[in-house]
Amino acid sequence: MISHLETFIATYGTVFVFLGTLLEGETVVILAGFLSEQGTLNPYHVAIAAFFGSWISDQSLFYVGRYFSGSPIVEKQKNLPVFARALEMIERNSNAFILAFRFLYGLRTVSPLALGVSKVSALRYLILNTIAAAIWAPAITAIGYGLGALLHGAVGRLPKIEHEIGIGLAIAAVCALAIHLVVRAARRPQ
Repeated sequence: MISHLETFIATYGTVFVFLGTLLEGETVVILAGFLSEQGTLNPYHVAIAAFFGSWISDQSLFYVGRYFSGSPIVEKQKNLPVFARALEMIERNSNAFILAFRFLYGLRTVSPLALGVSKVSALRYLILNTIAAAIWAPAITAIGYGLGALLHGAVGRLPKIEHEIGIGLAIAAVCALAIHLVVRAARRPQ
């Protein structure tokens, strides 16, 4: 069964990385980077999937902010203190903010919406968002890969059963994260 699971992850893992970065980001990519070091996934494919998932998500949210700023969903986000903080940072230095928001905890989801609402041009956002995603995806993949290498250096290459347990734990962590995000979204006041 586990070998089928490993084959499934090796075959469809990058699809899950792509989908995971559309919703969340770092956790999925770090786990995939870890699995890359263990030989289950190709780290280059992980970084490419992370780039496209992150880029598409952030571009989409920018355009939602730009063209649907009066919608209830965007209006709700505008009322959050973190949204006001993002707008402040955008006004101070929009270029640096676009390049950095992926790396700023708590600002990841709201930032593209705030940038869409701001006066930042769509072309400038497109260019800087592409550069930022091209830096972020391999960097986060490398963190996961590095964690795998640290574990490998500390305990050696995982034997087959431990490798399979590690894959199972990684899948469980991704599932737990997905459930957490769905529950958190459902609990938000309407």
